[in-house]
Amino acid sequence: MSDTLSIHERRLAKAREYKVKHREAVLAKNREYNRNRLADPVRKAAYLEQTKRSKAKLEYKEKWHQYDKERDPVKVAARNKIRGLISDGRLIRGKCVICDKPEAQAHHEDYSKPFEIYWLCPSHHNEAHKDSSLLHGKESTTVK
Repeated sequence: MSDTLSIHERRLAKAREYKVKHREAVLAKNREYNRNRLADPVRKAAYLEQTKRSKAKLEYKEKWHQYDKERDPVKVAARNKIRGLISDGRLIRGKCVICDKPEAQAHHEDYSKPFEIYWLCPSHHNEAHKDSSLLHGKESTTVK
């Protein structure tokens, strides 16, 4: 089994090396391939439909973010502070305080205290929004 993996790894390394060495040729070949695929009317219609859905989804998302920002700026600021700490690597996601599942989501009981959070798995996070007593007796994480 290990021989198979090493052969596979060698092939991947060789393919990566080829792509780097012949970057322009590979890009030209990919452009030609995509141009030929879009020549097919069925594929082109599917591509245009997907692009249209993606743009509509993005516009909806941007509109919702703007609405959210105007409706509750304190909430948005608290989320952004935690999101920024996580993306900078200064805050590592904890385990769910209820079931110990890894990669939990940050939950604020009070958005005016943006650095006081509970780590909750998605299912317990949804429950916490419905039932605030779920977190009584649980210890919050205070970020410094």
